[in-house]
Amino acid sequence: MQTARLQTEPDLEKPGCFLASIAGFVRRSEYSSACDQRLGRGFGFICELYDVGPVCTFARRWLLLAAALVVFSGAVFASGPNDVKTFAVAVTVIDEKSQPVPDTTVEVRVGDKSLSTSATDASGKVHLTLPAVGDYSLAISKQGYLNTETMLEIAADTPVQDMDVVMSSAALSQQSVTVTGEASNPVTETESSQKTLPLEQAKISSTRPATLTDTLPLIPGIVRAKDGSVRIAGFGEDHSALLVNSVDVTDPATGRFGLSVPIDSVQTIQVSEMPYLAQYGKFTAGVVSAETRRGGDKWAYSLNDPFPDFRIRSGHLEGIADASPRFNLSGPLVKNKLYFVEGAEYLFNNQEVRTLTYPKNLTRSTAFNSFTQLDAILTPKQTLTASFHFAPHSLRYAGLDYFNPQPVTPDANFHESTAMLTHHWAIGGGLLQSTFAGTSVSSNVSPQGNATMVLTPGGNGGNYFGYNSRSATRLVWMEQWTPRALQFHGQHIFQIGSVIGHSENEGHFLGDPVTLQNANGQVLQQIRYVGGKPYCVADTEPSIYAQDHWILNPHLALDVGIRLERQTVTSTTRAAPRAGFVWSPGDSGKTIVRGGIGVSYDSVPLDVYAFNSYPNQIITTYDAQGLPVGPPVRYLNITAEAANSTFPFIERKSKSGNFAPYSTAWNLEFERTVKRWLVVRMKYLQSHEHGVITLQPGVVQNQPAFVLGSSGWAQSPPGRIHGPYWAQRAAPVLLLLRAAVCPR
Repeated sequence: MQTARLQTEPDLEKPGCFLASIAGFVRRSEYSSACDQRLGRGFGFICELYDVGPVCTFARRWLLLAAALVVFSGAVFASGPNDVKTFAVAVTVIDEKSQPVPDTTVEVRVGDKSLSTSATDASGKVHLTLPAVGDYSLAISKQGYLNTETMLEIAADTPVQDMDVVMSSAALSQQSVTVTGEASNPVTETESSQKTLPLEQAKISSTRPATLTDTLPLIPGIVRAKDGSVRIAGFGEDHSALLVNSVDVTDPATGRFGLSVPIDSVQTIQVSEMPYLAQYGKFTAGVVSAETRRGGDKWAYSLNDPFPDFRIRSGHLEGIADASPRFNLSGPLVKNKLYFVEGAEYLFNNQEVRTLTYPKNLTRSTAFNSFTQLDAILTPKQTLTASFHFAPHSLRYAGLDYFNPQPVTPDANFHESTAMLTHHWAIGGGLLQSTFAGTSVSSNVSPQGNATMVLTPGGNGGNYFGYNSRSATRLVWMEQWTPRALQFHGQHIFQIGSVIGHSENEGHFLGDPVTLQNANGQVLQQIRYVGGKPYCVADTEPSIYAQDHWILNPHLALDVGIRLERQTVTSTTRAAPRAGFVWSPGDSGKTIVRGGIGVSYDSVPLDVYAFNSYPNQIITTYDAQGLPVGPPVRYLNITAEAANSTFPFIERKSKSGNFAPYSTAWNLEFERTVKRWLVVRMKYLQSHEHGVITLQPGVVQNQPAFVLGSSGWAQSPPGRIHGPYWAQRAAPVLLLLRAAVCPR
């Protein structure tokens, strides 16, 4: 039996809360008459904490609307059965000498969801009430004993079951109770079907993934783009969220995933396409969520892929093609108290471009990737986890291809790091999780020389035109609260949480002249960059959310939630109502129908607001004789104001850059288990995204300009973006965009 995580180390994505005034009204099994007053006081506390006055009135309106919907739903279902059939299990915890172990914590879990937490009495017994048939996991822990995890299978024809669990200080104990049960009951899960990647199979695949993001293309619906980034549901990384231990680890300036944690440090990976749970934010395409592993009770180490791959050409050894040795070390620093895990890897890759001649067709990537984690068991009900991710990497000849040989490509250096501190506390039958995290991403892009860059139809020459240096940081404070399950016309599992983050991005961009020529070498245009200044952009993003997983009966469950968020740099406040259902007709559980509808928002990357600080472009156009056609034209960099919208869930100030890209989506999924080895699944997803950031040439107050706006839109299927920029591409615009986004 493998050691289970402590009850105080559950799914980090479950929300909880520092909002004690709001959590109060869900701690009772029945709603009190003071519910409305507590809701008002809790909301006032939020507004005072965030000090965002414009948010209060807007947020109060949507919170009251959500409360009205819940009350209305309760009234509708009140005419149905008031009780959900439950199943009783009596658990007795004993030691190796068959003596009872009192005050032992017993946590009931379904998958990654914590249902309840109880403690044994003086005789070592605890009585559990389970909501439905299915597979459950019991995580049992007490200071001085090894943690034990026991599987429990409940079937409809056996409502009562007794079991003993032995806790040992020398070896782990596993006991399994089989009650001729079926597969886990789907109504205990959320409506959002998640794709879980089996890591052990991924590690031995032909792709040999070294990092978390390397494994994602193994999941259906995720592909790797030419630049090395991943695309979920047809959209780029800046439209999806990447969470490690519930913390956003994307680049604050660009929204890209970057070099993620080593694959050997990851315990689970789950991908949700358009999830309808209020706990998730900053996405309009999908959410990637990963949990890291904890050190074991015994010291262990491993060395994976220690030997490099050599390049052999014409029977001769031509150096190393790639290498990715990975070293892992884990174990207890203090027995039953403090655990340590370290995963480190060195990544070297000499990628060959087949359309160029050897050896001028090699682009070199080198990186060192390290993840360190410490887990401390403070008390049987409290744990403290600290982790640090450190990943410097460099890229020689970035973007090398047939049209851009080595002299034209730049070199890029990146440095990424993330530190986290998480405290778990099982209190009042629920779980409180507090997280503090900081992320830093810096980059530097420089050309091979100072020659003028020349663009031609048959290939480019000279040196890369741009110099770019930047540094972005993000600080995050998260509170998540999951109270004990409530019984009211079924079972309610509430989740409440808050997140407040502050990000900054500073840097500068310089550009050298660029010449455009036709196939005969005739000059068509010349671009010079003038002006520009260093930029520093800051943003604060507070958000709160609440959701309820409502199990109406053993066959039907609903998910209802709302998320309120604000992005100060955009001067927008946004509400995201979401709802879904899971229905399993019949008693076999072989047929499952899922569906949902909701609103989600992208977080506008900070590099969008650095655009006004970039140098202006002066473009001179030449005729067939090589003479200028009119005077040079200077294009200003302008950030526009978003057009008026009738969308009811966004409130924004009238100012430039008040962007709020959003998506409305719904889906319906049918799943049927034909045999134990055959599952048939059909899914339809429809999403519409509006307010996509665009860049297009225009005229502002009789002055030529490149205008940054939000007039683009997208839909899935297919995942293709439409907007004025995409239909009216201009070479100067493309050059500027390439300088703004660092090559990978």
